[in-house]
Amino acid sequence: MLVNMLAREGVSGDELETAMREEIAKLAAGVTEEELDRARAVLERDHLQTLASPAGLADAIGSATQLLGDPELVFTWPERWADITAEEVRSAVERLLVDDNLLVVRFDPETAQASSEPEPAAS
Repeated sequence: MLVNMLAREGVSGDELETAMREEIAKLAAGVTEEELDRARAVLERDHLQTLASPAGLADAIGSATQLLGDPELVFTWPERWADITAEEVRSAVERLLVDDNLLVVRFDPETAQASSEPEPAAS
């Protein structure tokens, strides 16, 4: 699983990583049916928005074909999400979202510093 996160201005990478770890710990403690229903609704909406454009549909079919070997899966994803249980989420988090599977790559913006060298004089 790959998760890309972008911190808001004024939020350090350490703060963002801490917040992510806290959310993962909450998932490992379990989710409610209401949370699963909301997640399914968001996933379905995003999926349908992707399929609504020709480019999105082509990309989804290409990904399903290349990664899963079946282009028809593009049309059945929402049905598959409906069967996911809270226990399966908890089990997957405990199995997959662990430090042994974690790689943190951080790109911190450079701060603008005043140059110590004088600028060349214009002729």
